[in-house]
Amino acid sequence: MRGMVGKKSIMALVIVAIAVTALASAIYILNLQEGPSQTGGHEVKSVTLTDGVGRNVTINLPVKKIISLNSGITELLYALQCGDRIIARDQNSNFPRAVLDKPIVASSSYDPNVELILQMSPDLVLADDMLFYNQEALGKIENAGIAVIMENTSNVTRVKTIIANLGRILECEDEANEIIDFIEQYEKLVQERIKGVPESRKPQVYIEWWAPWQSFAIGSAGNKIIYDAGGINIAGEINNPAPIL
Repeated sequence: MRGMVGKKSIMALVIVAIAVTALASAIYILNLQEGPSQTGGHEVKSVTLTDGVGRNVTINLPVKKIISLNSGITELLYALQCGDRIIARDQNSNFPRAVLDKPIVASSSYDPNVELILQMSPDLVLADDMLFYNQEALGKIENAGIAVIMENTSNVTRVKTIIANLGRILECEDEANEIIDFIEQYEKLVQERIKGVPESRKPQVYIEWWAPWQSFAIGSAGNKIIYDAGGINIAGEINNPAPIL
């Protein structure tokens, strides 16, 4: 098994590089509703959306102060030219370099420093779905009147929806559409290049995850990336999303 992995490692890197650039081949589905609300006699523009864990969240606009508790989300905010709105981050958000000047308020989405977050009074907290498993912290943030959106940027079937949602929330839809168009351009390019390739010519690919020899299997994001890029996942038939090979 390890010999085969070594022989295929270069091809795996090529496949993954193409696929990560493409990000997803999923259908773009946006579930957003906009509407005004009344607060103290003043009309407040708001956006209501369904986040990555299925929660309906209403965000009052404009969103000027953001705390990002996920590195993938942080990178998307900079790609959308909204990095200047980030007022704090988690410790894993270290790219681009400009974000290093932002204070750290969490080791991860699961373990935020709620007291610091409340002191900073953000308009919006963006986190990954690990925050959902810390209901105490989530409840304290939301009870303070701070909107919280949870998304998983490694979910390749949802990434374009995440970008579109952020574009609407942050009122930078042109930038969001430009990124989505870029992704779809490369999706089309990859599909054109692998169209008609017989199974016998598709490379067998291994991707290693967190632990040594831990890979991606059926139902995982890694498995979809390999498949969409025209490869065959050597762990693809294992009935375990993250098997140890």
